[in-house]
Amino acid sequence: MATGVLIVGAGYLGEVVARRLLLQGERVSLTTRDPARARRLSESLGVPCAALDLADPHTPSRLTALAADVTRALFLLPPSGCV
Repeated sequence: MATGVLIVGAGYLGEVVARRLLLQGERVSLTTRDPARARRLSESLGVPCAALDLADPHTPSRLTALAADVTRALFLLPPSGCV
């Protein structure tokens, strides 16, 4: 049975990991900061992808909804000073 994996910070590496997990039959959800990237990832991978901004007060509830069926999470954060 497939489990849910949430990838927070889906840049290049997050996309690569998501593709690999999907090939292994995993269910994947993604987040990224860029709305255009979120749309592209959602369309190309066929998975939920949300554009989340930590300054937006609605982000915690959106993240909670996205992670409802998640059993594992992978947080991919840029090196300090790169944000």
